[in-house]
Amino acid sequence: MARFSFGVGERLLALQQALRDETWRPGPYTHFTISEPKQRLISAAPFADRVVHHALCSVIEPRFEASFIPWSYANRVGKGTHRAVDRVQALARQMTRPLVVAVIAAMGLVSSWLPFLDSRLMARWFSDGNFWWLSPVPLLTLAVAAALWRSATHPRRDLPPFLLSLALFVLGFLGLVLGMWPYLLPPSMTLWQAAAPASSLGFTLVGLVILLPVILGYTAWSYRVFRGKVHADTGYH
Repeated sequence: MARFSFGVGERLLALQQALRDETWRPGPYTHFTISEPKQRLISAAPFADRVVHHALCSVIEPRFEASFIPWSYANRVGKGTHRAVDRVQALARQMTRPLVVAVIAAMGLVSSWLPFLDSRLMARWFSDGNFWWLSPVPLLTLAVAAALWRSATHPRRDLPPFLLSLALFVLGFLGLVLGMWPYLLPPSMTLWQAAAPASSLGFTLVGLVILLPVILGYTAWSYRVFRGKVHADTGYH
């Protein structure tokens, strides 16, 4: 920068002429390592090239900016990763209550329709006091839905809505399984009849045992490498 500042007028005019003549070529990058907060390699363009970059951005950025949708947050002034996450969280909270109503309505329709598929399913639900044994599942589902409804009003609490959403769908699938067991395709095909051969299931299990730790390990490593790169109060600029 100091070298460029010495005789800055002549250098700027030379850059301008090179751009007009289409003879400008980018210079070699300088590579160095920083450790803030994690060690990473930085490749910096020559200062003269950065002057060209800023001049180019000052011309094309307003044109592109006018065509971007408001929800595009990457590499834009006043946007950035954290603001995008905040926007997604705000939209998720706005949609929580309508989606809770829709999910509960869908569960109610399925639960009401399921016993009428077959007399055996009807008997499973309503004979020998089975209804009272199965009733905790829909009651817990309603309780979780109510808690999820209330959690939408707490903008700074992210974990409870996540856990409650998981619990809602786990209870939904649990109720479906309890209501149909052991049938997968009522009234004729059970879970065991629909299952793949043991050899195929064993092959899948081996692949799961090998790949699942790799995927989890890679995910944990990537979070560790990239954490702390961008602070909550800053974007890309």
